[in-house]
Order: sequence, then C-alpha cells, then structure tokens
Amino acid sequence: MKAIQVHELTSYIKRTIDMDYFLTNILVEGELSNVKTYQSGHTYFNLKDDRASLPCIFFRWEKEDGMFSFKEGDRVLVRGGLSIYEKETRLNLYVKSMTSKGLGPLYQKFLETKEKLEKEGLFDQKYKQKIPSFVKTLGVVTSRDGAVLRDIIHVLKRRNPGVSLVLYPSQVQGNQAPASLRKSLGQALEDPRLDVIIIGRGGGSFEDLMAFQDEDLARDIFCAKTPIISAVGHETDYSISDFVADYRAPTPSAAAEVAVAQKSDLVQGLDLLKRQVDQEFRHGLNEKKMALAQEKLKLSHYSPGQILAREYGRLDLNRLKLKTGMEKFCQKQKNKLAEVKLQVDFYHPQKRYQKERDRMGFFRDQVDQAMKDSIQKRRGHILDLGQDLEKIQKNYPLALIKKQGQLVQSVKDLRDQDYVELILADGSRGARIESKGDRHA
Repeated sequence: MKAIQVHELTSYIKRTIDMDYFLTNILVEGELSNVKTYQSGHTYFNLKDDRASLPCIFFRWEKEDGMFSFKEGDRVLVRGGLSIYEKETRLNLYVKSMTSKGLGPLYQKFLETKEKLEKEGLFDQKYKQKIPSFVKTLGVVTSRDGAVLRDIIHVLKRRNPGVSLVLYPSQVQGNQAPASLRKSLGQALEDPRLDVIIIGRGGGSFEDLMAFQDEDLARDIFCAKTPIISAVGHETDYSISDFVADYRAPTPSAAAEVAVAQKSDLVQGLDLLKRQVDQEFRHGLNEKKMALAQEKLKLSHYSPGQILAREYGRLDLNRLKLKTGMEKFCQKQKNKLAEVKLQVDFYHPQKRYQKERDRMGFFRDQVDQAMKDSIQKRRGHILDLGQDLEKIQKNYPLALIKKQGQLVQSVKDLRDQDYVELILADGSRGARIESKGDRHA
C-alpha cells in the first residue's frame, strides 16, 4: 500500500463528511459548556451530555438579531453541519441556529449545590481565614502530572526558593476525582508543617471541573483549620470550592503568588521592620531620657540647696514686702501726724488765745468805734436837746420827760414802772413812774 500525506488524509475525511447529506444539516440537543465569545463576535463552546462533548463554532453572521442570551449550563437545540478543521484535524459543529431548552442537568446541579451551601453560610466572609504573611511550608493538592504543579514550582523558585512544597497527588477529573481530592486534602490537613494549602487544577470545560463542585469536598474545605486557596481552571471559571475556600485565586500560578511572599519583599519588610524597631527604640530611649531629665529636675527641685535658695528668695521677697509695707505705713502715719499737728496747731491754747485776742482786738476796735459813733450821736442828740431846751425855756420854763430817748407827749404814753429821764434847765435826772395819779416821782 502506498503511503499518503497527512493533509491528504485530512482532506479526504473532510470531503467524506461534507458529502454526507445527513451531517450537513443536523439538529443536536445538549448543554453549553466552556462558552467563550471573542471581540470578533464569534462564539466557541462545547455541546455536551453526560457521555460526550462536541466542539461548536457559532459565527457572528449566523447569529440572529434579538436572539436569547445563552450562557454556561444552558440546555439548547443546535442546528448546523459537521466539518473538519484540516489544520488540526478537529471535528467541529458549525452552528446555523440555536434555541433554548433551559438549564442543563450538570449546571442545574451546580446551581442547586451552590444555593444550598450559600444558605447554610459556608460562603460567609466571616468564616474566612487569613492567608499567612510568611509561609515556610506550602501544601498542594492537585494532579502529579498536570501543569499546575510545574507552574507553582516555577513561582516558588522565582519568588522564594526557601519555601518548602509538599505535594498531595490526586485525580482532578472523572468520576473518582471527588473522592481522591477529599482523601488527599485530608492527608494535607493532618500535616502540622503546612502553613497554607492550594487545591486546584488547570483549565477545562465545565464538566472537566465537576470534581470541584462536589458538596462533600466543599464541606471538608469549610471545616479545615489550615487556610486553603482554591485555584480551579481559568480566571472566568468558578467552582463551589472557590466560594467556600478562604481565598479564590484566578489561576494556580496566581494562588502561588498569593501564598508565597516575594523574598525581596520579605527582605525589604524585615529592613523596614528593623528601621521601625530602631526608630521606636530610639524614640523610647529619648522618651526615657526626657523622663529621666524631668525626674532629675524634680529631684534638684527638692534638694536642700534648692529648697534653701527658694526659702532665701522667699525671705528676700518677704523682707522687701515688709520694707515696702513699713514705708507705706510710716508715710501714712506721717500724713496722719501732719493732719493731727495741723489740728493741734489750730486748737492750741496759745493759738486760740492769739486768735481770741485778735478777735477781741477786732471787737474792741468795733466797740470803740461804736462808742465813738454813739458818743458822737449822743453829742449831736444833746446838742439837739440843748437847742430844744433853749427853745422850750424861752417859751415854756418846764421840765422835759423822755422815755427810751423819745419825748413824752402825753400821760397816756407812760406806764407803771416805766423808766423815764427828766430834763430840766440845769440838768437831767432819772425817775420811775409808780402811779398814773401820782404827781411826784
């Protein structure tokens, strides 16, 4: 038999399939898995059931306007044709149309398990353990032959070669995978050396990740005392273990990045910590020095020399206050004494005598002047009386009677006991009236 080229064989297979009328227009029912829509608008997914999976391509121009928004786990009816992608000899179903049949059983089971555990509180953030900052030993639950282990080892060598890694190999796909994962995780949880555990696998279809949707595995992760990081599939893949773990990493490499601190970061952190300790020590030392200086100041404040100096100062101050007070008091007393002296001088007998003497002299002068005035006045009066007497003598050679300096004109002007002056030609005499009827005095 003559040998043929690979491309000749794939071309033959493609022509054979394309010529089959049944395969060019078929209607297939299944569940959507690993759905990815790219910027070009084309969508790639797997159509699967519990036994098989078929790659599908849904080109942008085949999609109808306003069609339903399909997603992972949807059960659909797909119409299209089978063909071979020759470059990779991959059988694809090229979709012409697609209608919804509801959720597929696998995705429905995933949602039911997720809802059940969420209601029980297994996803609650308050139960999440903190990932240690410094990890010495890292446990990994994954396949021995998968790329996950190589990726994690590569990250550890790059970030911190000093971290020890302990592998707990397990199946990560297939019917026996959940039990295998639980057994390996249980062994890891019994290892007291481990600071943190990574459980996960690489990317795959939705059904490939079903082992990590297991309810019993989720409960084991929730009850674990050692912090667990879940790293299942790619960044867009989510599993039950992601929700219940203490931390969900988008990829296994990212899980290793989270679990293991960069050595240089640790060194910088230690340097920073050292500087902080040094700074705090110097700060504390300065505070102690200041406290010591304050205590020393207090001690010197209460030393005998300081007390004596303060007492001397207080004594000088009191002496100054006393001197100032005495000066003020003496001045005040001097002022009072001056006032008293003025009063004494004012009321001194000699002063009073001199003052009375001066006043008596003044009164004497006034009396002298009054007497002179009176004498002058009486002289004038006498002269007037003389003139009057001369007139009377010429006309009436009788006596005149004066009462209080006034001539008595009538007997009616006289009263008993009145004192009168009798004026005669040759002189005057005083007389008292005893009776109106008497003719003699």
